[in-house]
Amino acid sequence: MTDRRWRDVGILDIEVYFPNTFVSQADLEKAEGCEGKFTVGLGQKNMAVCTDREDSVSMALTVVERLMKRTGLDPRRIGRVDVGTESAVDKSKGIKSHLVGLLAQLSLDFPSSSPFSGSVEGSDHVGACYGGTAGLLDSANWVSSRLLHSLISSSSSSSESLSLPLNDPVLSGLDPHSQSPLALVVCSDIATYPAGPARPTGGA
Repeated sequence: MTDRRWRDVGILDIEVYFPNTFVSQADLEKAEGCEGKFTVGLGQKNMAVCTDREDSVSMALTVVERLMKRTGLDPRRIGRVDVGTESAVDKSKGIKSHLVGLLAQLSLDFPSSSPFSGSVEGSDHVGACYGGTAGLLDSANWVSSRLLHSLISSSSSSSESLSLPLNDPVLSGLDPHSQSPLALVVCSDIATYPAGPARPTGGA
């Protein structure tokens, strides 16, 4: 893309979580009578599975908490949360709502005169395979629009052409003190399929 504002939108950090329990794919092939389908055809050795103490919400909470604490990022910097899943737990309350509650709790570790507002945009994208991609594209569009809005605001009284601040630390790495807009994309899923088809590993 030639649009300058798109070149300054990207992924700054990634955190991954898989359940500790797993099923050997070789054993699963024997049980299903399809030897080689998973281990050779898909290159899988093990399939992570959740116990009755985990679900897509708890995995999302775990991976976000790990990311926020590892980076030292102030939750007030997060302006949008998009979630991709096909295994929502409660269709009346999205996973995003749980994550915003976590961000509010984590914000207490950061002394500030302005409390966490809870006004975080975003939504759950419930759909097989494409949910995470849809969330990523929505967040990228949001960051791009926020960057453009800030540029228009700061350049409204100037005749100079719009350009992004390439010296912004957040563009070359995650800087907890930068004020650039940040979005959080979370993919959390527990793959559940009938006997026979390949069963991708679940995680967040």
